[in-house]
Amino acid sequence: MKSTAGGGAAARGVRCQSASTSETLLRAEIEFWRKLLDECNPSVPADSIERMRQALALAERRFLELCRGVGEGAESSDRPEEASLANRDCLH
Repeated sequence: MKSTAGGGAAARGVRCQSASTSETLLRAEIEFWRKLLDECNPSVPADSIERMRQALALAERRFLELCRGVGEGAESSDRPEEASLANRDCLH
């Protein structure tokens, strides 16, 4: 019979690697939206700017949830504005 003692560690390693990849992608997405908003031409329609802000907010929220381990079963707030300043600092 094979031993499966190391299986848990291997699974955790895959989750960590996946979280790291997700973190990198979300950081890039956040940077993209911030740069786009910062460099936005004044002629861009207000509704387009609002959609960009919403996309940025969504990316930031997903990043915060990843930081807090929501995917691992931790509870998350339904209101991103309730995120603590300490958690928001990890976005910069």
